Amino acid sequence: MARLPTLLPAKLATQIAEDSRIVILEGDITLENLGLNNETVSELRDSVSICIHAAASLNLKANLTKTSKSVVQPSMAFAALALEFRYLKRFVFVSTAYTNAFMHFLPLNGSGRQDCFVEEKIYPLPTGNDERDPFLEFEDIERTGDTPDYSSVPHPFAYAYAKHLTERLLLRMFEKEGKQRMLTILRPSCFGPAESEPSPYFETPGSAPATSVLSVALASLPKKALFTSNLADPSKATLDEVPVDIVVNRLIAHVAYDTDGCVHAVSGETGRRPIQEMIHAGISLRKWWWPAPNIVWCSDETDPKKVCAISKTFGLCGCSFLFSDIKTANIWSKMDRHDREKWYLWTRRDPKDFSDLAVRSQTAGVLLQQWLLKRHKIPPRITRVLIPEKGLAAEIKRRNEILELQKFLGAQDKCNTKHHGTAVYVKAVAENET
Repeated sequence: MARLPTLLPAKLATQIAEDSRIVILEGDITLENLGLNNETVSELRDSVSICIHAAASLNLKANLTKTSKSVVQPSMAFAALALEFRYLKRFVFVSTAYTNAFMHFLPLNGSGRQDCFVEEKIYPLPTGNDERDPFLEFEDIERTGDTPDYSSVPHPFAYAYAKHLTERLLLRMFEKEGKQRMLTILRPSCFGPAESEPSPYFETPGSAPATSVLSVALASLPKKALFTSNLADPSKATLDEVPVDIVVNRLIAHVAYDTDGCVHAVSGETGRRPIQEMIHAGISLRKWWWPAPNIVWCSDETDPKKVCAISKTFGLCGCSFLFSDIKTANIWSKMDRHDREKWYLWTRRDPKDFSDLAVRSQTAGVLLQQWLLKRHKIPPRITRVLIPEKGLAAEIKRRNEILELQKFLGAQDKCNTKHHGTAVYVKAVAENET
């Protein structure tokens, strides 16, 4: 409860705290019964019908043992508790679309690698043996901190494997009780700032990986920076970044339409962002006196010691995934006009319009200051000189003014073609300015 004002806008945090329909329970998902007392658990057993498990620690650097304790164990505990609920209709586990990221790193025969197509299903791990019981994998981790199913497969980070294992464990648990149709596995891709709710560009520091990358791009040393890619053409690398409110809308819609199994919450084929262009756009926001690094793309077989920090930490920078979202398309076709306007399920932003990075640079600056203070004891009053001066309010106000001018000139252009050249010029200025 005390964290709400630090995570949400003050007005929204107050509304949630004062809404009589919302009951906030103090708990801990790593403890027995989620850290709740017996009386509360008993009340939940007799009243709750829908459970949404979205709590986890997103740490791409954590080892498998630590990740298992924050992802796998609590998910199993929550599912076991939910299966005891008398009126349970739906259990939603928020996973990640990158559970199957290992597919991008498997050996290929023939032509060079391009898009990695991922369907809304659980793919077996290519261990060379028959698919193992996921509970045996979990026992391996508990006993030794590792398992052949992790070490012998090219997972980009432990977090991706932990989510893959959890999906299979939960499916087995629900199948055992004959309730597999009650399980929904929601797979968001890379979380991005909100499109509209609770406000445009809303994000909390550390919640959007691309913003974290931006914080490094603003301050990295002006030297050669090696990025790795296993694509035949690294310029084709893409990032599927989806606004957090679009993820929430898809979750609610699929619960309403009683969708079971794996569901992707992604931007999809037309919403993916070109990574090389995005990185260069972020670097262009650096202060004029701080030279840009020299970006070089190379094979993923390059010595890891020579690879830059961004490419090491976010191992998917040189990849391109095409996530199917046919289940969302199916329910969208069933929604009426009113629901479509209220619960929009796709991002409306242009994936090649990188003006959002100027707004996000403020959050990136906060992350940069926190990291430099923790790692190098450099106080924020020193590091703030690296942060772009354009604040959120000023940026949005300026863009709105330009958009209004574009609309005006566009309307005039319909009546008088002499305005056409001016409208094109203003559009060019807008694109250049942002």
